[in-house]
Amino acid sequence: MLLAAGLLSLPVCAQPAGQGTEIVHIHNQGNSVQNPYAPRPVVDPPVPEVAPPMVPTEQRFRDGIVRLDLNYSWKQAMAASPRLAELRERILEQRSHVDEAYTLAYPTLGLTSSYTNNYPAVYNTNANPPTVVIPPQAYNFTLAFRQILLSFGRLRWSTAAAELTEKSAKEEYRQGVEQILSDVSVSYLDAILAAQNVEIAAVRLQAQQRALQIAQALFSVGRVAAFDVLRAASQVSAVSQTFIQAQNDSQVANDRLLTLMGIPPGTPLQLSPMTKLEPPPKQMASYTDQALQYRPELGVLRWAVQAAKARVNLEESQDAPQLELQNQGIARTQTGLNAPTQNVTALVLSVPIFDGGLAGARSDAARHVVEETRQQLSASERQVRLEVSELFHTLQSTWQRVAVAEQNVLQAAEVQRVAFIRYQAGVANQLELLTAQTAYNDALLAKAQAERDYQSSWARWHRAVADQAPEFAPPPLPFKEEIQ
Repeated sequence: MLLAAGLLSLPVCAQPAGQGTEIVHIHNQGNSVQNPYAPRPVVDPPVPEVAPPMVPTEQRFRDGIVRLDLNYSWKQAMAASPRLAELRERILEQRSHVDEAYTLAYPTLGLTSSYTNNYPAVYNTNANPPTVVIPPQAYNFTLAFRQILLSFGRLRWSTAAAELTEKSAKEEYRQGVEQILSDVSVSYLDAILAAQNVEIAAVRLQAQQRALQIAQALFSVGRVAAFDVLRAASQVSAVSQTFIQAQNDSQVANDRLLTLMGIPPGTPLQLSPMTKLEPPPKQMASYTDQALQYRPELGVLRWAVQAAKARVNLEESQDAPQLELQNQGIARTQTGLNAPTQNVTALVLSVPIFDGGLAGARSDAARHVVEETRQQLSASERQVRLEVSELFHTLQSTWQRVAVAEQNVLQAAEVQRVAFIRYQAGVANQLELLTAQTAYNDALLAKAQAERDYQSSWARWHRAVADQAPEFAPPPLPFKEEIQ
């Protein structure tokens, strides 16, 4: 823990242990916490119709405390996310549009029936015997069969547009998943940092209380003035307020994490620590190429471009002919020369001659959509390059901050130890001790903040380069430019 180095021989304040977040170190021999980020093969995933499986709650909820690690927090947040549920429904909606497009290839069968009562009835009296022209009562049943034989591109491009739109929806779902993973990672780190701040404030408060007791003892034997006692008491009051604020900040950070996971705010948390800090990447070029290939928001736009191209061809095909087979089976009231039953089969070729320019206008509009989406893709690619570059340099600088902060903690701890010894011996005044204590606690806070910033930058980096891939997250779709 952060408090291990250079602390005074004082007990850690026990008050935060039952409040806010408790940081628990987990040591599993041969089963240590591993970095959950790992590359995986690129495959076409199935439609995510259900939420990912969750760890049984009885393993996590005991004694009214929720015990979490980052991996489980990801799963819980994905299962409880309304946004991901919405995106799953959107994928299923697009799948229904694919099924709708394929109905053009299937035959249709319809039944029409009618009954009429005619008054007066009409007879042909010139015939021998007289025949019925319009009977007083008549019925008609028609069973109609229709099958498109050649659509001249309509079927091909309507199904292509629907399937490509479905792939775009799948990439949008993956984008939502990666956003959830990133948000949970940052909130998890914030909760850990807030808990560390509570511990630091608690130790600082006890150190100030101890300093007040020493000042009172020295005053009782006449070695310090009453002003030193008053100053020590004032410092205890100020640090108490800092401790209360740290507890409040910790609870707020916990509630943010709980809300992401769909757990009621205020539930006590017990968080496992993050893995050991890894050094930053040494070069950026390959990660930029990886990001441009696998970032889900780019996949959304790439598939949207392909779908828009398919719609251009679909609109152009509306001017094409259509060949279909029709068959009707008729059962009706016999009248005149009409037989009571009849079967009619026809091969129908429909050729549009002039539609007033409707198909041309729609195809032009679809071409503009293609160009519009291409420009969105180009702008997004630029933004991805910039984001990767910024995070690469942020990781480098934050890693240096962590190293400097660790050195500052060691130095401040030694200064505090010497100041405490000098104050006990009556060589140093209380101001020197308070200054050393404040500097040490500030160094601890700076170190905790630097480590949090570094780990948070790592979480954003994994998302930026499309490297955040737990086993339960959907993999990227292999992109292929199907329509030139």
